[in-house]
Amino acid sequence: MSKENVFYFYSTGCPKTLGGLNKLKSELNNLGVRITEDESQATHIIYRPCTFQNSKLEISQNVIRKFLDAGKNVIVTGCIIPLVKWCKENNVLVCQNPNFKMFFIKNFPNEIGKVENQIINFGPYVQVSEGCHGDCAYCMISKVEIGKRYWSIPREQIFTQTEMVIENGHKMIILGGDDLTPYGCDLYGNSYGLPELLMDVKSKYPDVEIAIANLNIRYAKEWNDSQIVNVIECVRNGNLHLPLQSGDDDVLEHMKRLGYKCQDFINLHSKIYSYGGTVGTDFIVGFPGETDEQFEKTLYIIRNYCLEFVEIFGFEPMPDTEAASMPNQIPEHIKYERMKRCTYEFIKKNPGKNAITNRAW
Repeated sequence: MSKENVFYFYSTGCPKTLGGLNKLKSELNNLGVRITEDESQATHIIYRPCTFQNSKLEISQNVIRKFLDAGKNVIVTGCIIPLVKWCKENNVLVCQNPNFKMFFIKNFPNEIGKVENQIINFGPYVQVSEGCHGDCAYCMISKVEIGKRYWSIPREQIFTQTEMVIENGHKMIILGGDDLTPYGCDLYGNSYGLPELLMDVKSKYPDVEIAIANLNIRYAKEWNDSQIVNVIECVRNGNLHLPLQSGDDDVLEHMKRLGYKCQDFINLHSKIYSYGGTVGTDFIVGFPGETDEQFEKTLYIIRNYCLEFVEIFGFEPMPDTEAASMPNQIPEHIKYERMKRCTYEFIKKNPGKNAITNRAW
């Protein structure tokens, strides 16, 4: 007799990927597919890798080799474009359909309806959207993930994921996606967006804390005062993460951070604090061509506006991105000094708050 097929979920990606795994678990559980939390019991591994850098691509290949050597069948989904050719050469099944549920039904019809009421481990991550509206010059998302048009996950599926997370004992949910801010644009038009989703989730699950990240200023600047208040009231500690990336408008344009300017961040910052919320942000320093004068504008934002936290990144050229081949690349020692100056000014302005960098001092 052939061994019964059992599916195990695994990721080496970012927190957003963990939300994606929860979504896949939820979908397959609803189909009655047999799922295990014990890798040794699995016949099939559903793997979401990270392929943003060559080093992470190599890690992903090694992970797949480990599973294959253990006699597992591997299904790869998510950030896979750089892996597709290699996977096919190694007889690894690749989901190139952005709708994983339909891919699974097509490829594994005999696995549907085999089990009910199984106990599944869900982390606190709830997937809200897939894809990104942007095409930033330094970003790899469009280069690595299958199906990178933007689409919102329907509310009913978000509620299903949330209920499963709560049943696993979590008191906080983390809403995930490449870009949450335009949520609903493809499903509900302008009549329903992220503020309304947050209100619905909070109303339905009042005892659960909600955390969100990576709000795009391009869309958040369009929120009216009532929507800003709603978001603050729904989100844990009223803290909104609005990555600015640079204090200079020309650098933002060079980065292809389109649809907003620094003044939009300042306006949002003022409104959020006036309604009792707080703001955290990100900066990339040492972007190709960034002058000392342009960098000083980033320092001006850090010196003059209260921030709950800041993430400071020294620019790293990702393979096959527009920014990687731009002229006037900034030397590493200048990036390093700019990061240190940002960190110093942030701690001076906001004692006791968190400054996160992508470099060890």
